[in-house]
Amino acid sequence: MYDAIVLAGGKSKGAGIGNGEYEALLNIGGRPMLYFVVDALKKSEKIDEIFVVGAVEVLSKTQLSGKVNFVSNGCTIMESVRNGMASLSGNRKVLIVATDIPFLTAEAIDDFLMQCESMNRDFYYPIIEKSCCKAKFPRCQRTFVKIIDGTFTGGNIFLVNPKVIDKCIDLANKMVEDRKKPWRLAKKFGVIFLLKFIIGKLTLTKIEQHFLELTGIDGTVIRSNYAEIGMDVDKTTDLQVANEYFQSLMKN
Repeated sequence: MYDAIVLAGGKSKGAGIGNGEYEALLNIGGRPMLYFVVDALKKSEKIDEIFVVGAVEVLSKTQLSGKVNFVSNGCTIMESVRNGMASLSGNRKVLIVATDIPFLTAEAIDDFLMQCESMNRDFYYPIIEKSCCKAKFPRCQRTFVKIIDGTFTGGNIFLVNPKVIDKCIDLANKMVEDRKKPWRLAKKFGVIFLLKFIIGKLTLTKIEQHFLELTGIDGTVIRSNYAEIGMDVDKTTDLQVANEYFQSLMKN
């Protein structure tokens, strides 16, 4: 079993979406976006406690029931993660989840964690093939990276060993922030790496090796067949798709 930390302290940045309110409270299908993320975690067979990190006085009014704990957020994402970590008991690996992925499902979470369990690493990050994303969400736009192994986009969750959190949280934050401008992330790995990235000559194995050399953290990428892990809502078109998607589910 794993505990999960949901980062729900961010405010909407997308033009015309949310008007600066907390992303977690964006209305989707008549419910706050946070509801769908927490609901998926609750239904997961592998998640124990859930810690929602954000503006407690605001988020606690969402009336989420069950195994949900609210923790005050920090001034930065790193501080917020540390606040969440401080609330945990034990040293087991922790699932970190963004609040802007309302399509997330328990099946996607369980599949990711089961794959993680097949190898002993300290950091696990999911990637999703372009064909998988387009098949599930044909109208949504994502940023994809072409490498020798295929064309992928990154997910908005990751699993981490608390022992290495101080080493990796800043980079993990960058991975999420720069997922729409992946060349910025590639630049951190050096000139040769950046050139290989530009011409599509990287492999997943090489990326893992460079990650270890750069951070000293034994990390790996996990290939997920669940597009829901990487489908975030940060544009008006995304919000429209999300509303239509959940309204259709409610009708059925």
